[in-house]
Amino acid sequence: MADKWLMYEESIRIPMLINDPRVSKARTIEALTLNIDIAPTILDLAGVVIPKEMQGRSLLSWVQGKRVKDWRRDFLYEHHTMTKIIPEVEGVRTERWKYVRWMNASPIWEELFDLAKDPESCAIWLANHNIKSNSRHYANAGRSLRTRASNRAPITDTAGATRLVC
Repeated sequence: MADKWLMYEESIRIPMLINDPRVSKARTIEALTLNIDIAPTILDLAGVVIPKEMQGRSLLSWVQGKRVKDWRRDFLYEHHTMTKIIPEVEGVRTERWKYVRWMNASPIWEELFDLAKDPESCAIWLANHNIKSNSRHYANAGRSLRTRASNRAPITDTAGATRLVC
């Protein structure tokens, strides 16, 4: 689960496959799952109590076809190591928005992506589509995400979100 260095979808969204022979129908679940959910899921499958100190959550309810009402809707991403070869970056990823802040730039470089319109975050290469330049959208989403990233909330994981495929 290494190499989640850049906050672009190809790096932070990886497929997660779970094969449970008790579940007959395969399905794709678009929930924001993280690699910190793997250990709690294994403990849950083994019938072991998940320690409260664990940040992740079991994916077993999703695998069993249940809808989890209070599942995470966002996460904080941070990369602050190996900064001589990989730029220091942090941000907040929600179901719709992605706010990215490149820390080594002077001034700090910020990016905001509307994932509903640009699911692969290609807008970095196409500046006219990057909604950070659109003040109306940026004012609505950007300020909130910037504040949450600055406050380090929600702190759920430093690695990538995944698409859960059962």
